[in-house]
Amino acid sequence: MSARVTGDQVKLAVVSESLLRKRLMSGKFHIDEDGTIEKRCPRCKDYWPADSEFFYSTGDKGDGLTSWCKACYIEWRYPGGRGSVDHQVRADASKKAEFHENEPHYSMALTTED
Repeated sequence: MSARVTGDQVKLAVVSESLLRKRLMSGKFHIDEDGTIEKRCPRCKDYWPADSEFFYSTGDKGDGLTSWCKACYIEWRYPGGRGSVDHQVRADASKKAEFHENEPHYSMALTTED
């Protein structure tokens, strides 16, 4: 396996020759006309360069990369887009604050009498 990558460096998939051969035979990997090893995302069915620019890094896979590409993972993880998550967090926080303001024991603790 390769070392961790920091900053803007791209981590390439590092696989043994036997694993590469196995994944080429199964269709999970293929080599494009430039000689670049590409990995197939099982969700979108497209081939992308087998590196950390297109796949997240993980230590539990043989090639060190997740099976889904980054675009598919983000689409799955944030179905309404990333912005909707922020709006939901803000809405939950404002509901929580409103709830606590209406609780007598909580609002009493916040008031100070001079």
